[in-house]
Amino acid sequence: MSYRESKELSANIDDDKSLTEHLKLPIQRINDYKLLFKELLKYSTALGENVLDIQKALELMLSVPSRAANNKFLEAIEGFRGNLQKLGRVLAHEYFGVRDRENKIKERYLFLF
Repeated sequence: MSYRESKELSANIDDDKSLTEHLKLPIQRINDYKLLFKELLKYSTALGENVLDIQKALELMLSVPSRAANNKFLEAIEGFRGNLQKLGRVLAHEYFGVRDRENKIKERYLFLF
């Protein structure tokens, strides 16, 4: 689709956004969704609506950035012969001191699944 065609299509459907605005990075869209779900939750609660599904959707949107960061850490793991995805979702990860047989502390990066 050419730029001119996208402009014509936008005009036909009464869309004031440019093609660039529609092609935002996914993380930017997730931030937009978080804000929209927060507003929807606020107004739906005020109206006395059932907001359980909205709360779940908001929780999901809030967890996406941290889960993406966790996946970057997992990609950096070397030497593991199994399937990391089968271990489940990362619950926590950080540096940890581990004592060896000689009672020396060695720093290791540990994951809790």
